[in-house]
Amino acid sequence: MADRAAIGRAGEEMAAGFLQGRGFSILERNLRVGRNEIDLLCESPHGELTLVEVKTSVGASAPFPEQRIDWRKRTALIRCARLLRGAMTGRRAPIRFDVVAVTINPGAPAEIIHFPHAFEA
Repeated sequence: MADRAAIGRAGEEMAAGFLQGRGFSILERNLRVGRNEIDLLCESPHGELTLVEVKTSVGASAPFPEQRIDWRKRTALIRCARLLRGAMTGRRAPIRFDVVAVTINPGAPAEIIHFPHAFEA
């Protein structure tokens, strides 16, 4: 079994491909904002700046990776959005928070579920 970091990277790569296939532009990957990190910073097909948290699990042992986003993680992502908004000049696109849950199933295709507007600031 691969280590957690490798599994996370694989899930982020799958999530990026999934979102690109639905018209999202990937602006940054693993963007450090202060002490926090945004897995994927995207522009939605509608022009919204989208902070995407990717949660990856392997097999049926953890079938709901999106449930691992607790209030601490939501607070950190909201803080990142505020810092990004302050650093952006001339761009006032709406900001939203999405979650992509990736379940890697050995011997079968991965399951990818996109939760647009997963939470509000």
